[in-house]
Amino acid sequence: MEVQSKRIRARIQRSDEIDVVVLVEKIKEITGYEFRNPNLLRQAFTAHSYLEDDKNETDSYERLEYLGDSVIGYFVAFHHYSTYPDLSVGKLTKLRSANVDGEKLARAALKHGLHRFLNHNKPMLEAQIKQFEEAIVQYPIHSFGLVDTPKALADIVESLVGAVHLDSNSVDRTFQVIDKLLEPMVTPSTLSSNPVSMLFELCQKHKLSIEVLSRSWPKTGVFEYVVGGDVIGRAEYRSKRLVAKSRAAADAYDKLVAKLEAQNRQEQTNIDKTHSEAAQSGDEEQNGEEPTCASKEITSGEPNREEQIENDKDDNIKSEVQSGDVQTNNSSYYSVHSSAPRTKKVADVVNRIWTWLVS
Repeated sequence: MEVQSKRIRARIQRSDEIDVVVLVEKIKEITGYEFRNPNLLRQAFTAHSYLEDDKNETDSYERLEYLGDSVIGYFVAFHHYSTYPDLSVGKLTKLRSANVDGEKLARAALKHGLHRFLNHNKPMLEAQIKQFEEAIVQYPIHSFGLVDTPKALADIVESLVGAVHLDSNSVDRTFQVIDKLLEPMVTPSTLSSNPVSMLFELCQKHKLSIEVLSRSWPKTGVFEYVVGGDVIGRAEYRSKRLVAKSRAAADAYDKLVAKLEAQNRQEQTNIDKTHSEAAQSGDEEQNGEEPTCASKEITSGEPNREEQIENDKDDNIKSEVQSGDVQTNNSSYYSVHSSAPRTKKVADVVNRIWTWLVS
């Protein structure tokens, strides 16, 4: 009775199944390829959950998915090898991974609406697809592990490619379909690393210890990263362990980068302050030196060197005149005293006065 009810439910589900002729036309519009064997195409869009209990997995898309996975991997590897001749093996590997992983293929399925043709019996799948569609808006090219991807979306891209390869029996024709489905592909300029890899590389560069706290994830859904003894990254996501791990790593990476940048700014501030203090100290030492003649004249009002010499001459003459050695006369500049013993001395004084007057 129970088996019969399942078969009835299966027949009811199949009543909504898209007609295979319509399916051929729709896939032709999307890929440019027209299937010669419609049943092969229908198999490519039939999930195992959709089959009755007396059916085996050979009637689902699982074997086509297996084949398509290998064909896509080969195409992407060959395409990158030919397009980027100077790219190292390590970067080629990362680039290939970004273009064949579950998220990239799921994006292709969503972009071309392939999920509309999927026959399945997964009540939660529609909600998961909707959540995925909303999440990738934040990441136009790839989230690199931060978004939970419905596996069924990636599966039908691989199974479709596998079906095209079998039906066409042509590598070139299959490659054309893959190229159209995966456009736009992740390129070296848009390639980014997984947050986990980025975090570990950053810690290694700055010689920081790192520890992953994940034992509580099965119960709490929490992932944490401890860097340099401090919990710096945390994320909670119960549905998928890898997503929780990637989100915690992204959180830790962003916070660590901000912390290191703040440290660098503080160090630069200290350096600038030291330089400023040294320059200020040098200016003060320079200001403490003997001022120039011009500054003496302007700032202190004191006579300059030439004026000081002239003043000294005036003082000497004034002293000598006051002592009686020299006296003034209206008929001449100076009149020598009549005392004979002092004649030579007076003559010397007169000569000095004359020299001063004419100078």
